[in-house]
Amino acid sequence: MFLDFDGVLHPEYDGQATPADIVFCHLPRFEGVMRDYPKVEIVISSMWREQFPLAALRARFSPDIAARIIGTTPVTPRIDVQYLPARRETEILD
Repeated sequence: MFLDFDGVLHPEYDGQATPADIVFCHLPRFEGVMRDYPKVEIVISSMWREQFPLAALRARFSPDIAARIIGTTPVTPRIDVQYLPARRETEILD
């Protein structure tokens, strides 16, 4: 599974940092669902991977779920400062 954080594990705050009391507020629900699918491995495709190493990203998850995070998608250089939806798709395909 390719996992984005913003808008999935917490509400997305368009262009702003997510408030500390809300960040990862949906993580328990996500982990509960993932426990129903123990063979599914996780690849982080969130922009968070550009700011934090894989170990720091895994540390946000419960140990059983963190162990299933097998990596991150590669970072494709931006052509401009705009977010391009196809960029995420390209990173996943890579």
